Amino acid sequence: MRANTSTYYCAGSHTHPRPCTAIAYSVHTLDFAVRQVCAMHDTMRIKHCQSIVRRLYRVFAHAYFHHRDVFEQVEGATSVYARFVRVAREYELVPEAQIIIPELPTTC
Repeated sequence: MRANTSTYYCAGSHTHPRPCTAIAYSVHTLDFAVRQVCAMHDTMRIKHCQSIVRRLYRVFAHAYFHHRDVFEQVEGATSVYARFVRVAREYELVPEAQIIIPELPTTC
């Protein structure tokens, strides 16, 4: 799955990471996140949360760079990306260098 012209992601849900279509990568990532959150326990480490959030961010990045009209429509109605990034930054779940979507009016 490609986020932008210089960023390409492989799905880690396979036995060996390999390229995936964007929809397959998104489904793998959402399935992974749901399984992890449902199995969450007191000993879950911050690195597990960071992994979940980093993978989910990649889905947002793909949507922004390849489906901007839909991204902007959904973001305008829900601010889901702005809220996601706010939490990710507040708890330092994604390194700033990996936040590749330009600042939006809703994320400032």
